[in-house]
Amino acid sequence: MRTSLGLQRAAHSQAPCRYRPRDGDTPLQLRPYFRRWADWMLTTDKRQRIRLAMSGLAALLMVCCLVVMNSVAAAGLASTFEVRVWTACSVLGLIAVYAAIRSGWSRRFKDPALTLAQIL
Repeated sequence: MRTSLGLQRAAHSQAPCRYRPRDGDTPLQLRPYFRRWADWMLTTDKRQRIRLAMSGLAALLMVCCLVVMNSVAAAGLASTFEVRVWTACSVLGLIAVYAAIRSGWSRRFKDPALTLAQIL
């Protein structure tokens, strides 16, 4: 009995949740405008959505590298022309991978996420 009383006190003393759902929303539910945007960018197909999200994470890392390399070139520590060419090729590659996955064209391959293409 003493244990159950202790558990009741512990459960009662927890901090209240700060999130208050709006009109039946659950905490994991997206707002309608954001959901439409996410569906447009990432599709509604669960597998394709995961592939695109992981590709987007890799693209974010690549964009950070692009910013660093362009900063290095701006500081005069690397050839500006070569960095610009690398930047253009990288951006075109990121767009091509996104388009291939988003359109469903990559589903025909053994690796539909085009992991090797993204690494190269």
